[in-house]
Amino acid sequence: MRSTMWEDATDDHGTFTGSGEGFVQYRLGIGKNDSRGITCVYHLTSPVHVLSLDGDEAKVETYFHLVLTASSQGLDTIQNSAGRYRDHFEKRGDEWRILRRKVIYDWCTVGTCAPGWEYANMPPLIAADSPPMTHPTIPRGDTAYLTLGWRTPCEGALP
Repeated sequence: MRSTMWEDATDDHGTFTGSGEGFVQYRLGIGKNDSRGITCVYHLTSPVHVLSLDGDEAKVETYFHLVLTASSQGLDTIQNSAGRYRDHFEKRGDEWRILRRKVIYDWCTVGTCAPGWEYANMPPLIAADSPPMTHPTIPRGDTAYLTLGWRTPCEGALP
């Protein structure tokens, strides 16, 4: 995150408003200090959409989807939210980075969490070797081994 923002960047995430570096510190502390007991974070972003380009400045919008799972006081919960990053990029020298970021939340739901393999009529192959609410392991029978010819679980991982 740090490398995407200028040192004087500002960030308004709704739950945090301040400097870009302040957001990095806030985000790094969530897993350690958050009372919700976050156990897993899934964050997906779309390709960027350049809204305007004027010399060394650009206005950019990027969609995101965020899923958080948490376990606290014997209750497993899941937060599902989506929205947009509205970024003001600035070019300094040969490098583009974020100068200002505003997060716009389009929707958010929170509910209790239970494995949904049967409800969704999906085989629980990937999660079969993993405890609930954690990052899954890839078992030897997974399609990645069969179609990609992997020999080890990490062979297909990016460096």
